Amino acid sequence: MEEHVHEKNEESKEHHKKEEHKECKECKRLNEELKLLKAQMEKLVCQNQELDDSYKRKVAEFDNYRKRMLKQTEDAYKENTKRLILEVLPIFDNFERAIKNSADNKDFNSLFEGLKITHSQINVLFDHWGIKPMEVLNKEFDPNLHEAVLMEEREELEKDNTIVQELEKGYTIGELVLRHSKVKVAKKKQIKE
Repeated sequence: MEEHVHEKNEESKEHHKKEEHKECKECKRLNEELKLLKAQMEKLVCQNQELDDSYKRKVAEFDNYRKRMLKQTEDAYKENTKRLILEVLPIFDNFERAIKNSADNKDFNSLFEGLKITHSQINVLFDHWGIKPMEVLNKEFDPNLHEAVLMEEREELEKDNTIVQELEKGYTIGELVLRHSKVKVAKKKQIKE
C-alpha cells in the first residue's frame, strides 16, 4: 500500500509539474502578448502625439495665413483709396480755383467754365475707375437698381412701373451698384367708366 501511495504521490507530482509547465507556457505567452500590446500602445501614443502636433501646426499656419490675408486686404484697400484720392485732389484744386477766381472777379462765366472743367475731370476719373451712371429714363422700375421716391399716374403710358424722371443719378462699377437711382415712377391711369 505504501508503494501505491508513493506511486500516487509521484503521479501527483508529475501531474503538478505538467500543470506548472503548462501555466509557465501560458504565462510566457501572456507576457509576450502583453509586451506586444504595450509596444502597439506606445506606437499609437506616438502617432497620436504626431497627429496632435501636426494639427496644432496646421491651425497655427491657417491663423497666420488668415492674418496675412487680412493685412493684404487692408493694405490693398488703403492703396486703392490713396490712388483714388490722388486722382480726386487735382479736380478739387480746380474746383477751388474756379470758386476763388469767380469770387475775385465776380464773374459768373469764369465760375461756369471752371465747373464745366471740373465736371469733365470727374467724368474722366469715373471712366478710369469703371464707374458708370445708370441709364434709367423710360426703363422699367427695378428695386435692385432704383429707389422710387415719387409715383404718379399717366394716361399715355405704355407700361406700368416706367421710370419717367431721374431725381438723382445712380452709379455702378461693373455689376456692383454703388448708388441706386432715385426716380419718379409712373403707372397707367385707370380710366373710370
